[in-house]
Amino acid sequence: MRPFSLIVAILAAISCGPAGAQQDVKSANFYMPYCRDVALSNFSSNNMGESQGEHLFKMGMCVGTINGISYMSKSRICPPPAVTPEQATRVVLQYIDQRPAMMNENFGRLAFEALQSAWPCQR
Repeated sequence: MRPFSLIVAILAAISCGPAGAQQDVKSANFYMPYCRDVALSNFSSNNMGESQGEHLFKMGMCVGTINGISYMSKSRICPPPAVTPEQATRVVLQYIDQRPAMMNENFGRLAFEALQSAWPCQR
């Protein structure tokens, strides 16, 4: 094998890492622990072995995703005016918890389904 080909092969192996080791950061599996902490207003819990800042950031990703979906889908999702981010998060958690076979699916899509199911707009 040529030296260049060997270097390319080694770099490819290093950058890919072990197959399947990376977590799908778009899945419900990834979001659920952080969303649970949001719903419980549990800002000090961190059982993921990550820094407090990283944990809080991921909790914010949960809330931001849910709020963004709600905001961008105003014609299809109509929550009550006084609903809090924690309440919306609980709606999404309950919906996904009732469908454990869907935990590997896209969190955003499941959150949209949950919010639309809970608060459909009256046409």
